[in-house]
Amino acid sequence: VGMQIGEEKDLDITFPETYVENLAGKAVVFKVKLNGITVQELPVADDEFIQDTTEFESLEEFRKNTRENLEKNAVRDADVAFDNAIMEALIAKVDVPIPNCMYEHRIDDLVRNFENMLSQQGMSLDLYLQYTGMDMNDFREQNYDRAVSEVKLRLALEKIAELENIQVSDEEVDESLKKLVESSHLPLAEVKRRLPMED
Repeated sequence: VGMQIGEEKDLDITFPETYVENLAGKAVVFKVKLNGITVQELPVADDEFIQDTTEFESLEEFRKNTRENLEKNAVRDADVAFDNAIMEALIAKVDVPIPNCMYEHRIDDLVRNFENMLSQQGMSLDLYLQYTGMDMNDFREQNYDRAVSEVKLRLALEKIAELENIQVSDEEVDESLKKLVESSHLPLAEVKRRLPMED
């Protein structure tokens, strides 16, 4: 504060006691030169600015749309958090002995899915493992906790479906696959052929 452009100055500083260990409480001199001063000047938010920079006709319309989007996102985030809390609670309730082979099979699926995702990006799993310095055992171990959670969740959901007699119609399955059909540009029959439909 008070310096002019081009001016140089020594600033005597003492680092706070809560600073990084080897510098905490120590005195230091910063030699500084003021090269320039910049000020951020924001445009006036009015109807003209909104018309020039967005598809909206007025500031009020833009604000209304922004509010609606923020509210939608907040509701979506709250729904996701609620769903996650329910899933975590379900997983915590599963305390029956589960054969380790179920976890290993789920890890196999996770590895296969990850390998497919990499191949779509033009990369192989072997190359990925080289880049990350892992071998396949490390990678499988990294996915173990996720596999345990997913197996427990699946068992819990299957039990709930059994107890509540939840049945899924073929039409409901087809409806749930619509987005996948649209994004993959594959016919529904081909998508079904590629997916483990029993799951």
